[in-house]
Amino acid sequence: AAITVDVGTELPADVQAEAVAVTSDGPVPDILGLDRAALVRAGFSGAVGSALALPVASGPVLVAVGMGPAGTVTANVLRDAAAAFARAVPQDAILGADVAGANVEPAAATSAIVEGIVLARYSWTLASRPRREVPVTSISFVVGADDVAAAQVGARRGLVQARVGSVARDLAVCPAQTLTSEAFADFAVESAPAAGLEATVYGRAQLEE
Repeated sequence: AAITVDVGTELPADVQAEAVAVTSDGPVPDILGLDRAALVRAGFSGAVGSALALPVASGPVLVAVGMGPAGTVTANVLRDAAAAFARAVPQDAILGADVAGANVEPAAATSAIVEGIVLARYSWTLASRPRREVPVTSISFVVGADDVAAAQVGARRGLVQARVGSVARDLAVCPAQTLTSEAFADFAVESAPAAGLEATVYGRAQLEE
């Protein structure tokens, strides 16, 4: 399914789940309405890879997302944290995050987060039964007004990288009886134009020349 990315100075009203960055030390963001002791009792440490979904009466689900120690956040940390966020809300399709205070270059931040979310929710099956997870359809970001353009570039780049990773996974896990050499060649020919490429398929005769 197609995924859209949106960058602005506030989250759209239709966002279903919002990531709230929480370091393993320092203050807990007021928006969560909880102190650190309450988070710890719920099993949330703030370590990278940890996430705790907090349903609310109205508005998006708030997800405390672990960032590790303050001052150590990098693009790689954001990618891992975004993956934990996406897995914490498997029934939500429209996700959002405020990266204005991430202390990571805006394009690198949005690229890493998009990649983390999309690949964390990746699934592949030949079964006809419905998926247990809802596919992500939209990812929105809040950044400073001066960073919107750069963050948009990064978000689009992350989406391309995630799509490449997803296709690679599809090809890697597809059974050989399904992904035959002919099917692989057909896939290459059909996919090339979207990437601005041309694909040439050689048969046995051409290869033996």
